[in-house]
Amino acid sequence: MTIPISHDRFQVKHAWLMLQGIALLYLSTLVFANSECGVYFAPSTIPGAGYGMFAGKDYQTSEFVSFEDIVIPVSRIYWHNANQNIHYLWDEYKWNADGFSGMEDEGDNVYEICAISGGFGAAINCRMELENVADAAEVRMSNAGLTSSSPGVGAFTPYHGRRFAAKKPIPEGMELFTSYGEEYFMERFHKYGAIPFLDDFKSADAVLARYESLKQRMLHKLNHSAMSSAFFSDVWNYINNLRSTWKESRTLHALPADESLIETIKSAGGTSMQHYNNSIRSLEWLRTHGQCMDNIRDSVSTIPHAGRGAFASRNISKGGLVAPAPLVHIPYRDILMMFATGLDGERNSSAPVHTQLLLNYCFGHSQTSLLLCPYGLLTALINHSKKHANTKIQWSENMRHPEWLDMPVESWGDVMHNGLSFDFVALRDIEEGEEILIDYGSEWERAWKEHVHRYKNQRREHYLPAFELNEMGSELIVRTVHERPYAMDQVELHCRGHYGKSRGLSFAGDSTLPCRVLRRNDGKISTTYVAEVYRIYEKKWYCYTRNVGILWDLPRDAFYFKDIPYGRDHLQPWSYRKEMQIPDDILPIVWKNR
Repeated sequence: MTIPISHDRFQVKHAWLMLQGIALLYLSTLVFANSECGVYFAPSTIPGAGYGMFAGKDYQTSEFVSFEDIVIPVSRIYWHNANQNIHYLWDEYKWNADGFSGMEDEGDNVYEICAISGGFGAAINCRMELENVADAAEVRMSNAGLTSSSPGVGAFTPYHGRRFAAKKPIPEGMELFTSYGEEYFMERFHKYGAIPFLDDFKSADAVLARYESLKQRMLHKLNHSAMSSAFFSDVWNYINNLRSTWKESRTLHALPADESLIETIKSAGGTSMQHYNNSIRSLEWLRTHGQCMDNIRDSVSTIPHAGRGAFASRNISKGGLVAPAPLVHIPYRDILMMFATGLDGERNSSAPVHTQLLLNYCFGHSQTSLLLCPYGLLTALINHSKKHANTKIQWSENMRHPEWLDMPVESWGDVMHNGLSFDFVALRDIEEGEEILIDYGSEWERAWKEHVHRYKNQRREHYLPAFELNEMGSELIVRTVHERPYAMDQVELHCRGHYGKSRGLSFAGDSTLPCRVLRRNDGKISTTYVAEVYRIYEKKWYCYTRNVGILWDLPRDAFYFKDIPYGRDHLQPWSYRKEMQIPDDILPIVWKNR
């Protein structure tokens, strides 16, 4: 039996994507080579916030301030840990998965999936009133041209393309801010207190206006005596002291702490602008106290089976900084274990079946339970080569808590903010456009070779992810249910709702419904299909389907593919998992607890 699956297009896709990547790299290096740093990583202007990112040049509205970054899905981590109160610092850096197209098919419930955007999205700080950067591009899905024959599929995230752009003109030296959303701070009131929201600054401006009006009337009556000025200073101090009583008043926290600042704030544009000038550093200060973050950019890797990679955006001298990498610590790696679902629907704790994809983006060591996961601009895309490594990791001098290097993991692992940082440093001169490579360690390489040896017996011969099937458009010959049901390859075939409605079927508001092709009509000009549309009904112990109707003369565009929950490559138990290795010579002895 011949199964009409066209893999020819994908056998050359990786080579084509590499050629595209080389062309894009060449064009980008014309702009970025030897240019001034565009983004600096330096101590934030927000008290207690650690480090932030700053503009190294002027940015205009809608201008990109970052290259394309990846997003890593994490599935049901609390369920896999029996809903225990685990230490999971990534909670402070995660995003809602329903905001990223395609993540709805990761599992049964998109709200049980979180999205780790460990690049620009994790490194940027928030001041809602000074927000100057926002998401600028939809996340796309791609396996970087790899087919199911590659042992690399499932070893990296398919989500990429996240970029940020300026919402307004940004002057050089200004800290970059985005909005985490009001809900973020409402859930973390115990940690951050009453952070003012945008409406609170409007209320604070109204309070200032009334206060100034009252003050002017009183001063006029008292002939501007020194006593009256001291009185109003006391009144303002009293208002500020109310913060300790009304701790949940965000309006109070939007008011300036010092009455002498009121005139300056009014002239700057209101309370929302009171921190504007303080958020700007000089370029000399940034060069002295900061590190350049945009020395690398993304493209398809030149390393076989690696997917996407990081490339130098400008020349980097031997010993020079390739990228700073603040670290999210996971004190006990076991929280990334994934378990099967038992017959009762609960977690089967007898044995883990897999590990979260996040493990592949972290550093660890066989002698410690600790994992260190870098975040920052594109460091997650740096691939492995033992022979051709041009970069290494070392401890950064710009760490928030360097004392942790001398303390056991158990004494600081539960702290809910990052404190350690790596620097990626050039081992030799690196030319613009050259791929950045490090040595992941002998343990990683040995595990990879074992995976490659086993993989030929584990791969799914007929599987193509739904996003690739949808990309093929009219090139794809849709299979009939008699040739091979798509469900056998963990993909669902759907019919688009407007085709059903135009043929008299009610889709009850659904944009698509599951369907199966009963017959294919191969015409001289185009191919049409006859499909049965059905609904799936779930009972407690089983599912059944009910026919909705038959659709005739459907074009290829009538069909849309979805991945069956948990059906994607990176969720299969055979997909490669192994953390990168912290070099023996920089691993603190005091961390060895395994």
